[in-house]
Amino acid sequence: MDNKDADNRLIFLTPAGAAIAFISFFLPWIQISCLGRSSYSGLDFGGIYWIVLLMSLAIFGAFFLFRKLKRLALLKPVTIAATVIAWGVIIYGCVAIAGGKRILFFRLGPESVHLKIHMGGYGTLFGYLLAILGVTWRHLKGVSRALPMKYMSRTRKQVG
Repeated sequence: MDNKDADNRLIFLTPAGAAIAFISFFLPWIQISCLGRSSYSGLDFGGIYWIVLLMSLAIFGAFFLFRKLKRLALLKPVTIAATVIAWGVIIYGCVAIAGGKRILFFRLGPESVHLKIHMGGYGTLFGYLLAILGVTWRHLKGVSRALPMKYMSRTRKQVG
């Protein structure tokens, strides 16, 4: 198999990652133990977390649209922007939960609330990481090949 064919197939990591993030949205993200145990998914959180679901759909739809239009180069900025937005929402949620809430004289925060990340949380992050990898694979591969060659060419000039 030719390396170019393998690189072209790796672009399919992007919609696969978006699909994993989409499915993981509905799986339990975290388990909170405070006065009992509760598991929450992105669907349970709702609100701003719908953006995480919409960004996975945007990446998935953009892949097939740009592929049909033969403009896959436009997929990279869309994927990176959607991933940054989705991760931003997730990080915002983590900071909000870790900061806790004040209820009367008690603060429900990291000391009183125990959080455990579940498969949906890991799957969502992994899906977006896979989507980014799909659009940046060729660039990363080119950089990793170029660095040793540049280093070798400099050493030859210095030695000779």
